[in-house]
Amino acid sequence: MRKIQRKISGCYRNGTSAVVRANLRMMLKTALKQDWNALETLEAGPAAAAVKLKTS
Repeated sequence: MRKIQRKISGCYRNGTSAVVRANLRMMLKTALKQDWNALETLEAGPAAAAVKLKTS
């Protein structure tokens, strides 16, 4: 089982929270590596990021 980083106040209460955090972190890391605006990438969503990756 993967080790999940804990929040400062405790730990994740369910697996959904961990998955959401992992997805957000993945999108932000991709945005930084591709030199995209991080906020615009999060606002556009994962589908738009995937299309942007395919066309670049």
